Amino acid sequence: MRHRIWIGSVVTGGLVGLAISCSATSDSKSNTGGGNAGGSGGSAASDASIGGTGAGTAANGGTGAVTIDANVPDSNETDGACEVLTAKANKPAVDVIWVVDNSCSMGDEIDKVRTNINQAFVPTIDKSIIDWQVIMVSKRGTGSADVCVAPPLGGANCADAPPKFHQISCTVGSSDSLSIVSNAYTVTQGFPPICDLDAKPWNKLARFDATKVFVEVTDDEAGPPPFFMTADGFDNWALNVAQPPGVFGTKAARKYIFHGIIGMDKNNPNMKCNSSVGAEPLPDGGSSGNAAVAPGLEYQKLAKLTGGITRSICENDWSDIFTTIAAGIVNKLSCEYVPTPPSGKTLDPAKVNVNFTPAGGTPEAILQDNNKPCDQGADGWQWDPSKTKILLCGATCDKVKADDNGQIDLEFGCATKVVPPPR
Repeated sequence: MRHRIWIGSVVTGGLVGLAISCSATSDSKSNTGGGNAGGSGGSAASDASIGGTGAGTAANGGTGAVTIDANVPDSNETDGACEVLTAKANKPAVDVIWVVDNSCSMGDEIDKVRTNINQAFVPTIDKSIIDWQVIMVSKRGTGSADVCVAPPLGGANCADAPPKFHQISCTVGSSDSLSIVSNAYTVTQGFPPICDLDAKPWNKLARFDATKVFVEVTDDEAGPPPFFMTADGFDNWALNVAQPPGVFGTKAARKYIFHGIIGMDKNNPNMKCNSSVGAEPLPDGGSSGNAAVAPGLEYQKLAKLTGGITRSICENDWSDIFTTIAAGIVNKLSCEYVPTPPSGKTLDPAKVNVNFTPAGGTPEAILQDNNKPCDQGADGWQWDPSKTKILLCGATCDKVKADDNGQIDLEFGCATKVVPPPR
């Protein structure tokens, strides 16, 4: 008896489907979602998760028909009745949480945030396949130390622009940003109040299965405890305190990344930067350069822990900083898929296969390539160290990312097809 299980598909620019099917004999046909008895049928519209989303917005465009092949034997033959389950899987999703210091030394840097978030960050991430949203944690307004996000990301007059942009208007100080962003996850009012009265906690915006990407912008340092959080305290909060459990992942498989635009010297990260020395003086007697208060060692620690990027707040070209951070998000998440077996099924990492169907083309197998590290020459797919994510590697990753209407299928139940080791 043949038993084939498919979890169907993330379309790199469109709909994604999930189906589980089996047939007792070559004459037995299954019907999916109103499809014909010949086994094709059903759009890819359903509700399971591939690629790091579960609560994200459904992708649009394209359908995914499921074909049941009753003639191909499977080494995992089992007896028993067959069932067909269908579900929709969304595109890889990311919640980008910007945390911007509102202290008086940050006027020039805040102005650069206002300019570059629309001119450099949004264009890079928006043209990707990722389902993204931005949550800004910083004081809203037009003052020199306030953050006003203009259209197209923000709304008119510094307003939110759902579903892509929300701002949690809280005054972020020099050293309390990690404390504020963690507190504002569930509570925005305290004594003294640090957030606007109409500010709502951002846990209602964060999506459970989306990767959380924090971008810290400050010229100072986090802490010290017990008054304010440092890197260890924030990581403990994210993994062990924040609800629901697992929203930021686990120690073995964190589901958050921390980037920092901070006060470090780009040539010596342990030292604070100072680009005001020798800079052209301004009419008011000040300097056109920046002088940081601290190198941001705690933020550097979080970035290293989570695979994030750090850049110096004293750099002149912030468009490159914003583009680099956005490109890092796109490059990392566009080639990651989180296989989620249906309820009652167990994931066997040795019995997973990956197929890619280019737009207008025919399916082709992507082999597992463990002969080299994924970022050092492998061409195919690999498991991440925790065996919870499928990573596309090398030219395969580039090929899939470049095809907006291509489709990735994850097949469960058959022995993994691998690239032979070199002779």
